[in-house]
Amino acid sequence: MGLRGNLKVPADKSMSHRAVMFGALAKGQTKVHNILLSEDVKTTIQAFQQLGLTIQLKGSDMVIEGRDFTLTQPSEALDMGNSGTTTRLIMGILAAQNFDSELKGDPSLSKRPMNRVAIPLTVMGADIRAQGVKGTLPIHITGKKLHPLDFEMPVASAQVKSALIFAALQTAGKSKITEEVPSRNHTEQMLKAFGGTISIEGKKIIIEGPQHLRGTEMTIPGDISSAAFWIAAALITPDSDILLENVGVNPTRTGILDVVKAMGGKLELLNVDDLAQTADIHVQYTETLKSVTISGDLIPRLIDEIPVIALLATQAEGETLVKDAAELKVKESDRIIALVEMLRALGADAVPTEDGLIVQGQSKLQGALVDSYGDHRLAMTAAIAGLIADGEVQFAGGEMIATSYPNFYQDMDKLCQ
Repeated sequence: MGLRGNLKVPADKSMSHRAVMFGALAKGQTKVHNILLSEDVKTTIQAFQQLGLTIQLKGSDMVIEGRDFTLTQPSEALDMGNSGTTTRLIMGILAAQNFDSELKGDPSLSKRPMNRVAIPLTVMGADIRAQGVKGTLPIHITGKKLHPLDFEMPVASAQVKSALIFAALQTAGKSKITEEVPSRNHTEQMLKAFGGTISIEGKKIIIEGPQHLRGTEMTIPGDISSAAFWIAAALITPDSDILLENVGVNPTRTGILDVVKAMGGKLELLNVDDLAQTADIHVQYTETLKSVTISGDLIPRLIDEIPVIALLATQAEGETLVKDAAELKVKESDRIIALVEMLRALGADAVPTEDGLIVQGQSKLQGALVDSYGDHRLAMTAAIAGLIADGEVQFAGGEMIATSYPNFYQDMDKLCQ
């Protein structure tokens, strides 16, 4: 039995984090409709409440009373939970405040490297003390006056870029950030929505500080990273025909749509709103998918979707190659090793490489007990594999799905009825 029906996927997680942060830093009231209340976004909300913000929630609507970049010293360490986005972005905010703060996290987050943010912030004059050579949590930040930065991004990372933008907004002078490969641009777009100014000159992002932002009203679209699981599920599950409504299709995030089209998948965009960057996504089962090579500039546009794209590749003709994706090693798990282990346990032919993986297609998947390594995207990938596997797919760590998609299982039931 295939997947059928219409579905509204959860609000965009990246945009939800940033809406809280910009609303906190702006002057006046900000109203956000359809905010994602996942565990990670709740972490961001709680952190800013500890920093003195008044935040009211009613259903998926949020009202936040901004503090015009003047936050309050927290009385205890800010708990980042499992949220790398919260951690890295808030480092850029706290580095320029006039108080000390400490960040802690759960065991998984505490293994993830934060030096990629700490090092350029230190170049700006920030006082950040982290653990070991990777700069892991807990992290102590002594806020101080910063100076402008001219920084070339060594890897495409929206989180690093966003942290530096937040710091630059509080810094007198002109800061420049150079991106060799563009990463998702939600921070740049949202900054403008809050009345800020930012300019793009070729590969350079230029921010003149200090700036003052004003509260606004916005609606968060559906998250294409969440939609990706149902896109893949419908493509590989016979007799499937689904419509995913009001999904964000910001071009810096739509790499998976390009991949699906290259694979010959039956997918079309309906009701496209170019201004809001949203669309409905219609997906149907596709009996024959083709293998692809995923590399280069495409990687930052689909880095979070690679686990489920790899599952998709197990059902395609030929060899799918993912390369230039070493960033996968520093996600919630080492997603290269963990993903290959999962696919092999399910009976697929997958091989890890230094910066990606190779998947031989048209495997008949078998039920198995697999390890999600406490990684929400691997857990969801395992759940989607269970739709087509011969036998039951079991996995521990399913509760971690709530970090990004609290109603995942309910939505699966809805589409499978």
